[in-house]
Amino acid sequence: MQGYSRDEIAKDTRIGAGTVSGIIQQCRQDDAEFDLLRGVAVELRDRGMRVEVFAPLLRLKSLLEEKEVLLEISQNDNLFTEYKKFEAIIISLEVLCFKHEIQLDQFFERVRDQSSLADNLGISVEGLPSYLVHLKHDIKNQKVEIHRLQLETEDEVRRQGATMNLLREYQANMPVFRSKMDELDKVTKERDSYERELKHVRQLYQQKVWVQKEE
Repeated sequence: MQGYSRDEIAKDTRIGAGTVSGIIQQCRQDDAEFDLLRGVAVELRDRGMRVEVFAPLLRLKSLLEEKEVLLEISQNDNLFTEYKKFEAIIISLEVLCFKHEIQLDQFFERVRDQSSLADNLGISVEGLPSYLVHLKHDIKNQKVEIHRLQLETEDEVRRQGATMNLLREYQANMPVFRSKMDELDKVTKERDSYERELKHVRQLYQQKVWVQKEE
């Protein structure tokens, strides 16, 4: 399929030329299009191309046929006509990107990003602009609400006779305060444990004293 001759295949694989012929003959029996594909491979080799390079073109042709309604490509159009229409689309995109002063790869990247965003949000790409408008409106309202709460906080702080600097200092000292509270809680539990142990020892001592007195 890569356009090599029978002798080249035999030399490369280190098997007999007759064995190579037998394998090719078996392939012809199993696949009716084998000779056609073989001819294409040889033609590509003679034109300085490889099958690996030509294969993506076939996939592109299948894609164009699948999107024939969108791209206005008829099944009756030949491959050259399909590619010319596809080339016209690429040129139109380049003109669009030039007008908006962006690179073509940036355009495709933005299309992928917006498609991914719409998919993650569970909405259509067409509904993305309106969604972003509502989102922008919500963010604006939230900023207004945050500003209102900040003003109310400052008024309440002043009413309580404090200052914003004191409040910030209090917030900065909160981690230390919580750490000390945790340490105090730990010490309190240790103290309670020692008190219970001391109480138990006292009880044992008193019992021993009374036993001695009784004796």
